[in-house]
Amino acid sequence: MKSSFAWLRWGTLAALVTGALVYATWGVLPVLLASVAVAYLLDRPMTWLQARGMSRDGAFTALVAFVGLVLIIGVTIVAPSTAHQVGELVVRVKPALASLQEQAGPWAARIQSSTGVRVPLDAEGLADIAPGYLKQLVDAPDARDAAKHWLGSVFGGGLELVGSLLHFALLPLFTYYFAAEWPRLLRGADAMIPPRHRPLVHEIVGEIHLRIGGYVEGQITLCAILGVMYSLGLWVVGIDLAFTVGLLSGALFVVPYFGGLIGVGAAMTLALLKFGVDWHVLGCLITFVVVHLIEGSFLTPRIVGHRVGLHPLVVMIAVVAGGGLLGIWGVLLAIPVTAALSVVAGALLRAYTRSQFYAG
Repeated sequence: MKSSFAWLRWGTLAALVTGALVYATWGVLPVLLASVAVAYLLDRPMTWLQARGMSRDGAFTALVAFVGLVLIIGVTIVAPSTAHQVGELVVRVKPALASLQEQAGPWAARIQSSTGVRVPLDAEGLADIAPGYLKQLVDAPDARDAAKHWLGSVFGGGLELVGSLLHFALLPLFTYYFAAEWPRLLRGADAMIPPRHRPLVHEIVGEIHLRIGGYVEGQITLCAILGVMYSLGLWVVGIDLAFTVGLLSGALFVVPYFGGLIGVGAAMTLALLKFGVDWHVLGCLITFVVVHLIEGSFLTPRIVGHRVGLHPLVVMIAVVAGGGLLGIWGVLLAIPVTAALSVVAGALLRAYTRSQFYAG
């Protein structure tokens, strides 16, 4: 009984301290969580580089330089081709929309005559507006304004301060300190655990590490494979910006169901603008359906497997709830945090079923 009261006291104190810290740091909490997540991901390659004679600071610098170099090379290769294709799209969009209206007009009239429902078609008005929006992608000053507006709308959702440039500037700084001090932080946290409970805590933390580590590594591999498959499929179909849309769809797959929805919508729109209503639109849809079937039946079971241990419904609820609480950071962190909580909940459930209270 005395042991139960001790657990209750310390548990209540820990909950109060945690709540106070969350309240005090709520403005920068998403950036802190993102920094911890990135530091966690960097720990394994940094440890590998340390084992080969590099200092921890040197390992962090080398990894950042490598990622930056990859991004620079990628942008250098992709950006000129993308800008050229967008420029051509700006020129073609008005006649393409006019042609689309000619093709869709008879269908709309047939639907209206048979059902009495009027199908609104205003391709001419859209044709006057669309080139202005597309021009923003190739006109530098307009592009900056559009990017600011887009970033504000995306990152401002659910947490206004996250959208500020100050917080994004703090992300690499926080990440550096967390990554540099990661082994010391782990040793300090381990020292706070009572020795008699360390085996249980190590077991729980080890299971969390296996689940999250396996999931993250699997998702990165899966995103890369899907990006290549989407790109090749759309390139075969023949739409503009095939590799841009394909790689973006693969990268966005890190958020479940999001990459496919965005990608298929963009691809079918580009097919309509270039070819009108014909088999190319269906080809884009078939590309995403086939890749999705391959991903669900072959790639995910073998690359990610069931290491996260979450039901698809739980995944969707976690993503929606995370986005509502912390905006884009909440969406990205929803699945790893939910996986960790599921491990803790499982341990608590096992402890409850073994307790005297449960046994009676």
